[in-house]
Amino acid sequence: KRDNCQCSYVSSSGVRCTQKHYLHYDHVKPFAIGGKSNTENLRLLCSGHNKARVYQTFPEFSLL
Repeated sequence: KRDNCQCSYVSSSGVRCTQKHYLHYDHVKPFAIGGKSNTENLRLLCSGHNKARVYQTFPEFSLL
């Protein structure tokens, strides 16, 4: 409900992604480094923004 079944990514210019398909749960603080799986730490991201977030947080994965 909070994310309105839509990607929650907002660009630096304040524009929110309009994608409503291929959504993934994303941990704001990654689970791999101690993030909890609770409402406050989860958000919806489309597959493209989720993948970008992984590469930003864990650059070593972009080499695979």
